[in-house]
Amino acid sequence: MYTEEQLEKVKKWLIETENIYSKGSWCESEIKKDLENRKLSDKYSQTNTLSEKKKKYIEQFDKDEAVICNFTNNLQIIHQNHELISNCERCKIQISNLRNIVQNFS
Repeated sequence: MYTEEQLEKVKKWLIETENIYSKGSWCESEIKKDLENRKLSDKYSQTNTLSEKKKKYIEQFDKDEAVICNFTNNLQIIHQNHELISNCERCKIQISNLRNIVQNFS
């Protein structure tokens, strides 16, 4: 169970995470730009930064998704249709979409 203060922290974290993944530094356009730049860098300087960065993106997605799943499970204990569950679901969908972009980028 969450206290009101904890619920407020969960809400704040979810909103920040949604913003980062939808229009912030980890949004689709920024990730694609970053991966494209790393691909070019690898091509011209014989490095392996693209695969390293893809791995870091996936690790962060996995970490955030685990936190979100934990939030969802705990929120459902409070109320099956708690208002923050929709935020969790939006984040999970966005993370899934971004994960597919990263995994399929070549």
